[in-house]
Amino acid sequence: MEPDLSIIIVNWNTKDYLAGCLASIKDNTKNISYEIIVADNGSADGSADLVEQDFPGVSLIRNEENLGFGRANNQGLAKASGKYILFLNSDVAVAESCLDRMFAFMENHPEIGASACRLTFPDGRLQHSCRQFPSFKVYFLMLLGLRYLFPNLKAFRRYLMLDWDHSDEREVDQIMGSFMFIRKSVLDQVGSFDERYWMYFEEVDLCLRIKRAGWKIVHYPDAPAVHFLSKSSEQWGETKRIREFQKSLLKYFQKNGRRCEYYILLVISRIKYLLLFPLLKLTKRI
Repeated sequence: MEPDLSIIIVNWNTKDYLAGCLASIKDNTKNISYEIIVADNGSADGSADLVEQDFPGVSLIRNEENLGFGRANNQGLAKASGKYILFLNSDVAVAESCLDRMFAFMENHPEIGASACRLTFPDGRLQHSCRQFPSFKVYFLMLLGLRYLFPNLKAFRRYLMLDWDHSDEREVDQIMGSFMFIRKSVLDQVGSFDERYWMYFEEVDLCLRIKRAGWKIVHYPDAPAVHFLSKSSEQWGETKRIREFQKSLLKYFQKNGRRCEYYILLVISRIKYLLLFPLLKLTKRI
């Protein structure tokens, strides 16, 4: 019989966090059947060996190199047989009954295509994990650096949903890729992650397709989890993170925005990177 849930975890050099993630699923999920698929993106820290030795029931995909977030998730999805799919980051630890509650919530709301739980930082602070869809105006201002000069600008706060404490159930545009609870039938309808995004914005693109297909995306507050945040990407260094973010941002607007918007953002991002790179090099942040 198919499991209720297929949990897909992409890992890259986060061995200790991955162990905590897998243990949290085992310890805190009691009322549903599930399978776990780990796609390891060429980790050099023994992550894949850990899975084989300590979690023999987990299905492991060993990649020889880092294939990126979307492509590795798609590998896991190809092996998944659950009614629902959870794309889960390796640096997330689910709390008691989190996945049980998410499953029950989705079962009771057939109009919802995808949902997210309430994420917090390890110290208990809220992690703002939902946003509106990106707009040209917001990213035009962000690329100009105005978010750092005017962080409380209304356009930024509205886009990042900073004035909402995530304590209530609410329909949203996009949810963070660290925890995406999605009907398998919805993914069969709209497709999986677009592999042209190596990292960043692939979950935004997927949420856009889900919404355009007529499904709701909802934040569900009664299923908490802890997200340690960016434990893979922080290994890259500042320059690579900026480069990959800007590349994916441009791909998103090239695919989903107006052509003129794409070219304007392209020019600004190139200028910004050329100016920022020497500064990062000077401060040894590359």
